Amino acid sequence: MKWQHVAYRMTIFSVILFLSPYLDRMGNSYWINLLYIVVLVLGIDFTLSKIKILQKSVTKKAGWSILITGCIFVGVLHNLIFS
Repeated sequence: MKWQHVAYRMTIFSVILFLSPYLDRMGNSYWINLLYIVVLVLGIDFTLSKIKILQKSVTKKAGWSILITGCIFVGVLHNLIFS
């Protein structure tokens, strides 16, 4: 597992969590919202693939631990901001 994969998965979680309320307020259709999310995630994935530091390997145990901890942190942050 590479750091890039950990960052990519956290990006997907963060984008879906934070972007969905804003897209719902805009009142666009479901497919346009889905297109926004897909384009944003692919753009961030392309950017993450160019960062050399994220190309280094990490053990699966450490990668999953950091991913789960990061997702919990982002989820708590989301609840604090939007509650």
